[in-house]
Amino acid sequence: MEKVYEVVGVCPSCGEKTFKVEMFRYELPVEGPVILFVGRCERCGARTSDTIPLATSGEREATYEVPHDLHRIVYLPPNTEVSVPELGIEMRLTRAFMGRITTVEGILRMMQDDVKDKKVSEMIEDAIAGKRRVRVFLRNEDGMIREIRPRV
Repeated sequence: MEKVYEVVGVCPSCGEKTFKVEMFRYELPVEGPVILFVGRCERCGARTSDTIPLATSGEREATYEVPHDLHRIVYLPPNTEVSVPELGIEMRLTRAFMGRITTVEGILRMMQDDVKDKKVSEMIEDAIAGKRRVRVFLRNEDGMIREIRPRV
């Protein structure tokens, strides 16, 4: 990790000029090169952090057919829109979401955990069981969606 910049500014919590932001260039295993922003107030202890990709070598959009692609392994990055139009569900992952390597089934399970409607939850379960055909759409403006191919 290489520090590329440091600045002290006004803290968004306490208003004092004691908020130090450091920026580092870092190579993440799946995402590639990123800039890490780390901020901390010396006075009140407020903290913040963010990650911004420097390169995009993945896709901006991907579509998976369920049940056919249920076990495909994908990198689900932060700042991604996920939708299953046949079930009328959409989810937006923020930058706070740290990214995850998962399967298409894992994405559906994550949506199922988030859904409050029992009928929609049952429809997701039917799709996972192969009783219902659906499409899972991923969209990421940063171009970070990647399918992970297992080594053989």
